[in-house]
Amino acid sequence: MSSSPVRVSNSLSKAAKEAAEWSDRSVAGQIEHWAKLGRSVEAALSTAEIESLKRYYPSSRQDALRFFEAIKKQMPYASIQERITQLKVDEENAVS
Repeated sequence: MSSSPVRVSNSLSKAAKEAAEWSDRSVAGQIEHWAKLGRSVEAALSTAEIESLKRYYPSSRQDALRFFEAIKKQMPYASIQERITQLKVDEENAVS
């Protein structure tokens, strides 16, 4: 597999380094992992669902765990996609 140098922000590099330590990956491997996840999310969710998810972007692993736990409690038998869609609907209703 060939590789190409890519510039990333200092904050992304720092976050990748921290995540790589607990996930037993290299920094490049962590960024590739996130890229694969992002591609999967984009393939599985609609643009509106992705925008809703981005509004809830967690700033740490603990925030992410709390975020997904809250979704599970709201809708324990729904898929992640259904849960995120419901969050979007709830958010839109709160603004109305």
